[in-house]
Amino acid sequence: MDAFGAMYGGKYMKRTILVCLCLLLLLSCTQKQDVAKKNSAVSGIPTDTPKVKAPNPPDEYDVEIQDQYLGVYLPVDYIENISENRNHSMAMHSANATYHNFLNVTKNRIYSDLKWHDGYAIKKEENDLFQYSLDGQDCIITDTKGNKYKRISLDTEHAYQVIDDYISKIIIGPLIDQDKIRIVNNKIEIAGTFYEVILDDMFFPKDDNLLLYDRDNKIMLGLKISGKSYVFYKIVANNDDMESVNSDEIIYQFNED
Repeated sequence: MDAFGAMYGGKYMKRTILVCLCLLLLLSCTQKQDVAKKNSAVSGIPTDTPKVKAPNPPDEYDVEIQDQYLGVYLPVDYIENISENRNHSMAMHSANATYHNFLNVTKNRIYSDLKWHDGYAIKKEENDLFQYSLDGQDCIITDTKGNKYKRISLDTEHAYQVIDDYISKIIIGPLIDQDKIRIVNNKIEIAGTFYEVILDDMFFPKDDNLLLYDRDNKIMLGLKISGKSYVFYKIVANNDDMESVNSDEIIYQFNED
């Protein structure tokens, strides 16, 4: 072998030995890590520094309400208006209706609904300015605009059904008392047909005393009260725009005894 071959062979041998040493060192480190992990699993001591989870930012809608004030509330002005006029739409669109349509006060959140069309929650910063008080047996909430709300039920789980029944009993109370109309499982029964109460009149006439909907037959009714006369008209689509109107077709008519 010449001098070049001897030198090249020596370098090759050294590289081979160096690679072997590196592989042995890597294998040794891997085995040590495996042993450490096994020991950690047995001892319960973590081998890595645990990551600290950042706390969740406070929710702007989370509130803390005393148990005695939980429940479903309606605006006092609305209750007085509907009790006098027996007209939900008129009360909802009153010039004085600057209030939340209702308050469903649960332990950690307060819900409402804009014109019964868009649900929302009350922010904590607004609730912090509410005043909670007792007026005899009544629970009263006063909001930031001075509007007062009276509790009508403790059943926060079924707030909408509670409100439907409450409003229906005011508007058609005389007919219910005379067994001409019944409330059954949160629906209005008239002559064997069951109707849902519709409080959102966005696409319907704004002057009806109450809106009812027969979901099975897709029929909408608008109630007109005049004195002791109750007339339920069929509501039909208006071809000129998206809103509907009362037709001349009378579906039911009652008179108070």
